[in-house]
Amino acid sequence: MTTLDPKLRFDVVQAIRQELYKKPRAKQFLELTVLIQENSALHKNAQKCMSFNGKNYEYAKGRHPRPMNLLHRSLRARMRAYLQGVVNLSREQDMALGYVTKVLAVSDRVVDLYPLFPHTLHGVIREYAQYFIQGEGKLSEPEISAFLLENDKYSQIMKSRMTYNLIDMSQ
Repeated sequence: MTTLDPKLRFDVVQAIRQELYKKPRAKQFLELTVLIQENSALHKNAQKCMSFNGKNYEYAKGRHPRPMNLLHRSLRARMRAYLQGVVNLSREQDMALGYVTKVLAVSDRVVDLYPLFPHTLHGVIREYAQYFIQGEGKLSEPEISAFLLENDKYSQIMKSRMTYNLIDMSQ
């Protein structure tokens, strides 16, 4: 266990979450916005919200008109696919951030963090490096290798997310 300040741990986890999931969440928000706009067009109005399965969805804060548009029948399959994507991304995010939390529980030495995180997240680590203990690492090479092997699935999830983000940026 580390002596890492809980606020610092929280801030690092949130910074990594932002780095990994800002773009996919923005893409999901855009997808929802398009669905709501198409739904409003089918209802021949300009509502910025809709209702589906008893839940309200919006892309602009404010007062909602009554009656609120129900999701048009022709958009239901797309809405279900959108909602499944939201669930899948949330599960993936939970696993990735669980890995980050595990890493931060194993060592409070900045030098130990670099081999435990994918290279593309080293910038986030550098932003917070001054708050971690400097100097020699607490973990030996065999301990780092064992940790990486034991948590390979979660590390691969983070690497895959970064790859997807790069591919999305190029399109």
